[in-house]
Amino acid sequence: MIVKRKIRKISWSYKLLIISFLFTFLLGKENYKSPNKALFYSLLFPGAGQFYTKNYLKGSLFLIAEGTLCYFLYKANKNNEKEKFSDLLWILVGVHVYNMADAYISAHFYRFKEETRLTLNINYAY
Repeated sequence: MIVKRKIRKISWSYKLLIISFLFTFLLGKENYKSPNKALFYSLLFPGAGQFYTKNYLKGSLFLIAEGTLCYFLYKANKNNEKEKFSDLLWILVGVHVYNMADAYISAHFYRFKEETRLTLNINYAY
């Protein structure tokens, strides 16, 4: 008699956790960040190249921007708005190319001072 086992599917939250651990182990040396690796990571996933170069704010902004554009693309496609879909698609391509270029340049600037990274510092003048 053959016993069938239930195969459990891995949920998306576990898949994202596994992917984040892989990115952590693939980060490389601390003093040097490869521009080609940053470009490749940003090509695969929005903002991943910025996370690789430790620009977490820019990475989050690119991730949110591209996710929002994908949502509006889906909505325009569902409502059969071809012109709006085309415009949003070109905007998404432009943002993604800018994302990849920024990751590449951020990796080149990785060895420089912290002032080259985007931060949220609020200075109050008294």
